[in-house]
Amino acid sequence: MSSFKSIGRNSVFLTSSQVIEKVLSFFVGIYLARYLGKGDYGRLVYAVAFGSLFTFFWDFGLGRLIIRDIAKDRADASLIFSSKLKFQIISCITGLLVLSVYVICFETRYLEGLLVLIFGIWTALNFLSNSFRSVFIAFERAEYEAYFNFSHRSLLLLGILWAIHIGWNLICISLVLLIFSVLNLIGSWVLVEMRFFHLSFRKGLASLWPTIKDSFPIALMIAFATFYSQINKILLLKWKGADATGIYGAVDVIVITFMIISNSVVLAALPIISRENRVSKEKTFLIYKNMFKVLSALGLPIAVGGMLLNKEIVSLLYGNEFYESSEVLKILIWVTPILFLTNFTGNCLVAIGRQRQLAYIYAFNTMLNVTLNLILIPYHGYTGAAIAFLATEGVNLVLQYQVLKYYWGESVFDVSFLKIFLSLGVMGFFIYWLRGWNIFIILLGAVVIYCVSLFSSRIYSKEELYNIKGWLS
Repeated sequence: MSSFKSIGRNSVFLTSSQVIEKVLSFFVGIYLARYLGKGDYGRLVYAVAFGSLFTFFWDFGLGRLIIRDIAKDRADASLIFSSKLKFQIISCITGLLVLSVYVICFETRYLEGLLVLIFGIWTALNFLSNSFRSVFIAFERAEYEAYFNFSHRSLLLLGILWAIHIGWNLICISLVLLIFSVLNLIGSWVLVEMRFFHLSFRKGLASLWPTIKDSFPIALMIAFATFYSQINKILLLKWKGADATGIYGAVDVIVITFMIISNSVVLAALPIISRENRVSKEKTFLIYKNMFKVLSALGLPIAVGGMLLNKEIVSLLYGNEFYESSEVLKILIWVTPILFLTNFTGNCLVAIGRQRQLAYIYAFNTMLNVTLNLILIPYHGYTGAAIAFLATEGVNLVLQYQVLKYYWGESVFDVSFLKIFLSLGVMGFFIYWLRGWNIFIILLGAVVIYCVSLFSSRIYSKEELYNIKGWLS
């Protein structure tokens, strides 16, 4: 199989895997929120967020290194993977010890403390499973990732529905999730052993130092990004209670699910950018500019529609108990187009070798987000948390864009963006005019009107369309 066919084939499977994961996780989140209610769902969101804070220990940047190093030397894959897995296990145990000390010394509420421990273990096991599944990608057999992810997520959804049907409480449901994380690890481990190689732990601890040195910058960058995206949920529960956290967390599920769209486009474009940038910066800029325009055109209508239909969307998904979430959705939905773009620009910075600048940006964003949360949450609760996250991501996009603008020496903005805004205005007027109708009719009509308006305004020239078709083929 040629390199281009391999990239295309694996991109399809990886995109399918991400779609499966996000969609099924979305349904799990919806069912849990409706069943548990604001309070218990808020405690669940808090525990998952707290467990995610320790991603520095759970992952330590090893997932990307496993793919890189095994892809370079598949003949020595067993020793490469075993060495990194050995360090990851040690790192996870260290993280669990640190987490346990925190819970014992500082978490005064028994229920929240127990949940934090459960989901700390749950998150650690899932990251260990992800390391095994990185082997599938390194061997360019992404179909294993797609099939395994579909099986695991489907069984997890059935398990949650069964637990809800039985009438189990929050702790029992959390234990169900923990059991499935154990099965996830066992299944991925067995699949690697059966299809790829047997693990070998013959190397000593002295060989771990090169791994630590190589992975630490990536781990630090991931730690910053995770911290500023999760800290608001933790501060919300501490200062405003579980109900406020549940109200915010319900909207967070919606925003995360929309990332399916961005991930698919970025996944298709990044291999091309990485390859072409070694040949021609000018050609790479044209790809970057057009993908930036595509992601803007995809993300902005979601924000406009979500803002105008915030009450209808929350009522449809969560029912009347979460009606306050509509105020959060009205703000947080604007994070969606920004995340579409920062997902792309951040990966572009890695592709052109600007990881250090990206790490500095993440460090600044972390300080900014914590400061804004400390100022806004005590006075404005969940809406303050939403404003803080929106402002942080907005600054994140501006900083990343400026680095890329300096690198290429050109701006991506031209008259075509005015055409996008005009199409958004037409769509927004349609939605506002038909508010009160069936939400599915409104959404379908809005999509049709927006697409027709974009097509009529011709935001892409014939040359740009020809180039995009050539790059994607």
